[in-house]
Amino acid sequence: MEQRKGARRFEVIWEARVSNPKYGIVFAKTQDVSLSGALIIVPIRYPKKTEISIQLDTGETNFVRCVGYISRELPNSRGGYAYGVRFLRFMPGDQKLLNDMLLNIRRIAYIRENLVEKSRAA
Repeated sequence: MEQRKGARRFEVIWEARVSNPKYGIVFAKTQDVSLSGALIIVPIRYPKKTEISIQLDTGETNFVRCVGYISRELPNSRGGYAYGVRFLRFMPGDQKLLNDMLLNIRRIAYIRENLVEKSRAA
């Protein structure tokens, strides 16, 4: 879990489908996700402020679908292009789904941290 300016970001690698009328559809991966945006790795270069549609595959039976824009490009040594994306709007119910998924990730991290602390104290 990482804290940056804005919402708390969670280090989560999810498959994603990114689309834009001019650049087409590409498959991507997230590196971290928050309620307000994500860091994604894509195989093509986008200009800053490009609006994109994103479908996040959270590993559950549902997808999180939203629209966002490229807010910044970051260095990436793993191949592809790394972009900070700011979410603008979600499909109905999908913002709650994302919130629930991130809350579950936070709960699991909390439980793991407490188990590690208890095992060290023992």
